[in-house]
Amino acid sequence: MANDFSKGEKISNQGIIAQEGELILNQARSQDERQYTFMVGSFQISNTRSLHEDTDYVTVSARVGDQHQTKTKFIGNVNNGNHPVNLEIGPFTMGPQDNVTFTYYIVNRGHSSDNSGNTVDKLTGAAGAVLTAADVPGAGLILGAIDKILKGIFDLVDCDGTVAAEKYTWSRALLDERTQNHPGYAHKQHHHGTDSDVGCGSNSEYDVIWEFHRD
Repeated sequence: MANDFSKGEKISNQGIIAQEGELILNQARSQDERQYTFMVGSFQISNTRSLHEDTDYVTVSARVGDQHQTKTKFIGNVNNGNHPVNLEIGPFTMGPQDNVTFTYYIVNRGHSSDNSGNTVDKLTGAAGAVLTAADVPGAGLILGAIDKILKGIFDLVDCDGTVAAEKYTWSRALLDERTQNHPGYAHKQHHHGTDSDVGCGSNSEYDVIWEFHRD
């Protein structure tokens, strides 16, 4: 009986040790994880796509593994000048080996029978196709590729069209590097828009400020 008890105790101790080891490993993983948020802060128009005013929507989306968030905001009728957006998604939990795919697009859509709520839903629903599309180097080429995806989802008629769009895939290491001395990183990107129909304004000119922040 003593031998049997000793054997059971040994097995029990091994189980406790295994549990403690798993707990330590999980704690180490948790300490290695960081949280990041992503946003479009604002955009500046120096030339609208439409002849007078654009009717703009902004979509921001990102994916880290099985974490996926998308938000779309109706900005309304806008002309030349600076326009705040402050559209943020996250936080996303990222391990040391994780990557994030981040995209945003700004669409002028004023000539449509859809109300703004329907357009918001359609633009939000398009994010999955944009995130999984093949990467195209160069901001101008990315804008054209995303514009093509959106045209396949709903009509962009008259002067409607994509005025700004980007897509990036970043490693956690790059995010850590960019936020090493400051918890936030911001970038300003110029967009020379896609060709508009005859009778519209000349090609749009937008500057977009996007950001990511370490929580």
